Amino acid sequence: MPAIVSLLTAVNVGGRQIQKDSLIAIHKSAGCLAPQTLLTSGNVVFETRQTNLVKLAAAIETEVEKQAGFQSFAILRTQAELEATLATNPFPNEDAAKNLISFLKSEPSPQQIAAALAIDVAPERMEIRGREMFLYFPNGQGRSKFPTSKITKALGAIPATGRNRNTVEKLIAMLAVRNAG
Repeated sequence: MPAIVSLLTAVNVGGRQIQKDSLIAIHKSAGCLAPQTLLTSGNVVFETRQTNLVKLAAAIETEVEKQAGFQSFAILRTQAELEATLATNPFPNEDAAKNLISFLKSEPSPQQIAAALAIDVAPERMEIRGREMFLYFPNGQGRSKFPTSKITKALGAIPATGRNRNTVEKLIAMLAVRNAG
């Protein structure tokens, strides 16, 4: 059985809290096997017999709403997909803590990408490749004036969730252990 990671949107921010035990219970209820969390931001590594990841993501989203009482999108990625994401990162030599990868639920159209890339994000840097948006915050994310709402609108409000490169590397390591077993 392959190991998968679920990256939930808008978890443990803005009062939308889900504790570790609840995250595990939600994923078990959706049919995930042996779920394990990383940090408290909605990262869950698990195994699955389900081959249709769109259907599995929908089941996880249903369980979040049922058990936590709010809507969150589940963005699923395999180990190979995360490794490919890091391999195509346009900012590989920048500080990993300031390098955010925003995982998109679906791939934006060329027109949406062009519209997003036309927005001035300086001093930050942004690239969109497939279902990932890569961001680099030279002064840190906390001080950034990144135009998130404009970018979201340009991309057609595709659900997305960000993780810094350090977290993505830890998730790959967790997936590698599961997939080697």
